[in-house]
Amino acid sequence: MKIEKQTLPDEHLIEQLKELESKCNSYDNIQSSLCIDVSLNYYKEMNSIFLFYFEEKLVSFIAVFAPLKHEIEICGFTDPSFRQRGYFRALLKEVIEEARRFKIKDILFVFDGKFSDAKKIGEKLNAKLYLTEYYLSYAITKDKCEKNINNSLVLKKVDSSNELPLIVELEKEIFKEDEAVALSLSKSVLVSSNRAQYVGYYNKKAIGLISVEINKDEAIIFGLGIIKDFRGKGHAKDMLCILMHELNNKDIVKISLEVDSRNPSALGLYLSYGFERDNIYEYFRLNSDAINDN
Repeated sequence: MKIEKQTLPDEHLIEQLKELESKCNSYDNIQSSLCIDVSLNYYKEMNSIFLFYFEEKLVSFIAVFAPLKHEIEICGFTDPSFRQRGYFRALLKEVIEEARRFKIKDILFVFDGKFSDAKKIGEKLNAKLYLTEYYLSYAITKDKCEKNINNSLVLKKVDSSNELPLIVELEKEIFKEDEAVALSLSKSVLVSSNRAQYVGYYNKKAIGLISVEINKDEAIIFGLGIIKDFRGKGHAKDMLCILMHELNNKDIVKISLEVDSRNPSALGLYLSYGFERDNIYEYFRLNSDAINDN
């Protein structure tokens, strides 16, 4: 038995993890997506992939998603034939030590909403349900973009690092992000080969942000927000509509996104456009100081 840690997975490891994910999903009757894209993590030198091998066979792993300074999200899978042996717990101990190395205390465990053991595992870890997120999807069959988009609103893709100061200020105002975190996220999106960030301008004033990640024929929308003085005026819907119209003109067949259940206005916006609930994810929060190292 051995444990390995990595900052980034290579293509061969990604395929191994996908195989393990598929096996676990089938056994648990869930549709959880592999959570190994750690390219947005704030601490680039932090170990983010934790692997447990039994006689050279990969039987368990934990992936750490940490775009913020103060918290990490973890998800993982253990081969059904190797459960109840303490392997996941051994990996979790390594994750906790890594989090403490960067002075991170808040840990979020992410479970597929259909995973029957989520509550039991949460209680065993002394973690409490923190929030629920809906995973929504939209199948592009025709362009449903409304014809009455406000012509005073324009969406412009961020193409240059010269625009980062503006993006950082918008991130801070809209999402209340720490400046260093906002800069890290914006830089990561700018240099990414499959992500893009857009600024919404209303009468030439920057009022909002929206981002997209494209993986083959599927697009994932994230980071949609409007500055406070311009909320409640339909600008978010216009920005979403403009971006989706652009995606519709490409070879995209499915658009997906996640929305916090505590944000009913955003949920209502997406559902009104035609998005449908595909899945639910539950987040259990734990303070690393509450974990017994023994």
